[in-house]
Formats: sequence, structure tokens, C-alpha cells
Amino acid sequence: MLDRCHPASSPWPQDTPALARLADAETLLEELVYGDPLPTQERNARTWPAIETWLTDSETFVRQARVSAPHQRTALAVSAPPRPLPATHPVHRR
Repeated sequence: MLDRCHPASSPWPQDTPALARLADAETLLEELVYGDPLPTQERNARTWPAIETWLTDSETFVRQARVSAPHQRTALAVSAPPRPLPATHPVHRR
């Protein structure tokens, strides 16, 4: 989702540094999850700064994610009631 956020083309171009910090935090978390196993204490010590970044900059991310999300298409108005299906004979299965 972070890859879809382009703050320069949004109403909040000043969000660029926050999104860069979030991308760095995400990279760190991926390395911790998918990289070589670490002792618990070291893993926790390296994880906490990434979590703090997400807690600090989460509102910025949500704002940018909303403006960057694909726009939903509106439902088409129904101009006429649906026509009934033609009557058919039931198909017997053996």
C-alpha cells in the first residue's frame, strides 16, 4: 500500500518524510520476519523503533492511503424493473 502513496501529487506533499520513515520501518520489519533468526532480546530491540514509527505516522499513512486508493465506481441507476425470466420446464436429474 505504501507503494501506491504519492504525497507529491496529493493535497499533503509535506507527508513525504513520514512515508519515507514508514517505508524504512516496513523494510526493517520484513528483514526481521524473513531474515536470519535473532535472539529474542535483539529482535525486540530492533522491532520497537519500527513500531514507534508506525504509531507516530499512522494518521499520515491513512490519509495518504485514502487519497491514493482506487476510486470506487458508483452503482448504475435502475431505469426499469427487471423482466421476469421465461418459464421453462424443470430439468430432471438422474
